[in-house]
This record gives sequence, C-alpha cells and structure tokens, in this order.
Amino acid sequence: MCGIAGFSAIKQPTIHVEAILGSLDHRGPDDRGTWTDGLVSLFHTRLSIIDLSTAARQPFGDATGRYVLIYNGEIYNYRELRETIPYNWTTSSDTEVLLAALIRHGEKALSMLEGMFAFAFFDKETREMIIARDRLGKKPLYYTADENALSFASEVRTLLKINGKPGVISRQNLSNWLFLQSIPGEETLVNSVKRVLPGEYLKVKDNRITERKRFWDPSDCIAGNEFEGKPTKDTLKTLVTEAISKRLESDVPLACFLSGGVDSSIITAVASQQVSGKLATFHLAFREEGYSEHSMARLVAERYKTDHHECFLESNELLDALPDALSACDHPSGDGLNTYVLSKKVQEFGFKATLSGLGADEWFVGYSYFRDFEKWRKLSFLSPLLNAVNPLPFRARKVREIMNGTRAQQRGREDARRHLPEGRNRVHSDCSASSGIRGPSNTNSDFRP
Repeated sequence: MCGIAGFSAIKQPTIHVEAILGSLDHRGPDDRGTWTDGLVSLFHTRLSIIDLSTAARQPFGDATGRYVLIYNGEIYNYRELRETIPYNWTTSSDTEVLLAALIRHGEKALSMLEGMFAFAFFDKETREMIIARDRLGKKPLYYTADENALSFASEVRTLLKINGKPGVISRQNLSNWLFLQSIPGEETLVNSVKRVLPGEYLKVKDNRITERKRFWDPSDCIAGNEFEGKPTKDTLKTLVTEAISKRLESDVPLACFLSGGVDSSIITAVASQQVSGKLATFHLAFREEGYSEHSMARLVAERYKTDHHECFLESNELLDALPDALSACDHPSGDGLNTYVLSKKVQEFGFKATLSGLGADEWFVGYSYFRDFEKWRKLSFLSPLLNAVNPLPFRARKVREIMNGTRAQQRGREDARRHLPEGRNRVHSDCSASSGIRGPSNTNSDFRP
C-alpha cells in the first residue's frame, strides 16, 4: 500500500509537511514525495511493488507539466490498457498508465480500470482535481472541507494534521461502530471527516466539490442472474482463478496468508501453480489446540508444496502488540488485530506484499449475520412501532435503525427496477471487474486441498 494526501484551497494554508508525510510513512516506507503550487499540494509515501525504479516515484507528472497524479493501489489490467493508449511511455509502472488513461479519457477512465485504488489527479490548467476510490472501497480515502480548503488523505489522522484542528467524535457513529463494528455510508467517527464512497469520484475546484458521482454501483450486478442454466461451479472456478492470477503481478516476491479455511486454501491452490518456485505461505497459530487451525493449514501447504511458516502467537506477544496494532488501525476496524500481527511476522521474513482471503466472506455470504439480513427485512414492518417509542434502550435503537435501513433499501430497489430500461435486468460483464474478474480463461487449477 501507499499513502496519499493533499488539499485544494482558496488561500494558502500553513502546513507542516514533515508531520503529514510522517503520519503516512508506515504505509509507504520506500519513498516519499511532495508537489505544490501554493493553493494545491499533493503528498505521497510509496511502497514499491511494480517498477521499483525512481522513475516511477510520485507525485507523478506528464511530460508537459500540466497533469500530476498521486495514487495508492494497483491496476490489474494496466498492461492491456497500455496497449490502447497512444503515449510516450517513460516507465513500466501502472501509475503512468493510470495517468495516461485519465489524461485521455477523464473520469470515463474509471469504468475501464480493474483493480484497487484511491487517487487524486490534478489539471493545473483548469485547476480541477478528480479524487476517486475503487469499486468496492478496498483502498481508503477520507476528506474534509471548510471555508478555506478541501483536504483528503488515506488516513483520518493525516487529515487532522493537514487542517490542524482536533477531531470531534460523533456519538451517533460511535454507537454504530460499537453495535456493527463498522459505520455505514460516508460517515466516520469524526464529525468533520467523510469518506469517498466505494465506486465514487469527486471533482474539486478551489475548496468546493463541483461534481460527485458513482461510476459503479453493486445494484447493477444483482438485478438478475447471468449464470442461470449454465455450469455455475465451473464458471465460478474460472472467474476466481483469473481473479487470483491478476493479483500475482509484482516486481517483488509475494507471500500468501494460509489459515486453513476455504478462502485462503483456494488462493494457495491457484497461486502455487502459477508462481515460479515455491509459494511462501504463513499461518498464525496458537498453542491452545481448541483455537488453532494449524493442522488444516499444514495439510494444504503439504499438498501444494509451499514454503510454509507456522507463526505461533504467545499470549504476551498479543498484549505487547495491542497498542501498536490499535494505532495502526487509524479508523477502527472490528477485525484488524490478527491481520496486523501476522503481517508483522511476514515482514520479518522480507515480504511486503501478500495474498489473503479477506473479503471472501462478504462476497459469498460467509458470516451468519449476512444470512440474518432477510429476517431483518421481514421484520422491518415493525419499524414504525419502534419509531413511535422514545427513548429506547441502546440495542433497541440500533435494531430500529437497521429496520429503517432495510425498508429504505427495499423501496430503493423497487424504484430502480421500475425505471430500468429493457435489458438492464441482467448482470453486466463489468460488474465483476472490481475484483479483477473479467471472464473465462483456459485453466485447470485444482481447488481441492
């Protein structure tokens, strides 16, 4: 990952460059850079994965000096895009491909991208900036605006250093996080800080948002069933294989988290057959047999002949790591501690990029509370009764909010279906591109651990 930050202002603010870059160094320890013309400033810290040369360092500008880009993420189809854009290439990086695509196509380039990204693209001639976030929001991007400037960053703490103002905690959003371990929509724990939504871009000029649009919406993908009457298992296997293959593009060695569960075992199965040499796999194990899955992970590692590492976690290690882990989370996460601890272990072996099964439970409804959503929807008719009762205990208030939300979602879907043109009730081919899945390929990867 990399770190990005910047602002667009109507009068030059007082900023502390070192404090801003220092708050992002842990995201990008390989390089750092800044660009400014006084009223617009861009900051970047780099984790080098593709094109390790200094020629690909950021902020990255074109030969004319008109355009400048800062970017966090990876464009999986950058090689294919490069072949379609006439441009005087100076690097082999996906950063330059993204810059060229934005110069040529503007915001329309967003629908062409397959990958995970958050970026800011500035046109010095028009004084307009585009900031955008990938389809499913894998890369974070926060912003805040006041009477003088609009600022943005990969992390909330960086935003607070840019504007020099203390954050005020939102009591409502704190209750959301305590109940759901997440905060819906664009809100954050800090009142003045918002999120750029997944699949959204903002156009910014001076200190104002001049345009805000979704370039992708998941509802486009769930309005119908493209796979009806087709061999769904084979199709899914092909799509998942291709998605994993796209994520193997790297100029540094890659490792893989291997818990022994379905998701990481499938990734290990596919990746181990496509990398040169042995795939390095890492498992976070516990001494207590009732809590450890290392025996399952070991079976998968043996089958696919990986260079397997079992990292046993002692109770004192977890307690010692807790302060740093919580600090690294920035905006709180309900499931970040184990990933942080294992990532530190992987880093000790010299790896700075890994594959993981994070997100698969969201795609394939792996958590029980996803399956409970239908129950909430059926009970949503009770929400007017709960709305009439005030005050309610905390848990009842949160239940009421969920019910109100499901009723609103249902009404929104019904309205959308009524207004869909003929033919829009089928899944579009670009709907799965957000996770690097593009279509069939000839592969015979064995998923069975």
